[in-house]
Amino acid sequence: MKKIIILATLVAFVGCADNSSIKHLKIGVNAEYAPYEYLEGNELVGFNVEVSKALLEEAGYTYEFDNMTFDGLIAALQSKKVDILIGISPTEDRKKVVDFTDNYSVDEQVIITLTNRVSTLDIKNLQGSKVGVLLGSIQEVVLNTVPGVSPVLYNNYTGAILDLKSQKIDAILLSSLPAKQNMEQNADLAMLGIVESDISEGFGIAMNKDQDKLKKELNDAIKVLQSKGIVDELKEKYKI
Repeated sequence: MKKIIILATLVAFVGCADNSSIKHLKIGVNAEYAPYEYLEGNELVGFNVEVSKALLEEAGYTYEFDNMTFDGLIAALQSKKVDILIGISPTEDRKKVVDFTDNYSVDEQVIITLTNRVSTLDIKNLQGSKVGVLLGSIQEVVLNTVPGVSPVLYNNYTGAILDLKSQKIDAILLSSLPAKQNMEQNADLAMLGIVESDISEGFGIAMNKDQDKLKKELNDAIKVLQSKGIVDELKEKYKI
């Protein structure tokens, strides 16, 4: 009996050692937010995608991506279906349930509308306006702080753009770069203005609580990439 117990202990110990040496991570992402994360054919591309690849390679990890709806990302992380998340901003509410690395980039939140509506809408008074926003996004959190607005939630911005053009909603709140790209692709869209907010507008990498080693490794990698100018190069590549 004593030999069996010792053997079981050794097996358990070896198993733990093997698990601790695994450096492969599954990354949760919502590929609906060009130019940060999106699909070109079957290829996942974008600023956040390239930054996360560079960070993980710098930290010595291999990886794979799992594309899912944005509002399912944190649940997938908490249930350990994925190991980390990209393309998600740290907010105080999110920090209560998951942990974040340092931010590697920041962005502004802007409202776009139809060109012919710019003169009739007031960025400082959107009372009674229907504003489209991505479900579960930082923009939804920001929009909930704007008085008198009726948020209309979407799983992707394609549907929001279509509803804006058909005047089912009055405007859309999104980050400045996707806003710029949508306006370049649609001559009938224009920027109404920037929404000022104290809520986090940066990008970091999310992970479950008590992942101190992983968090340190990724924070160290962020510093290396920033010092080498790699983050700035990717910002220039994607015109951020």
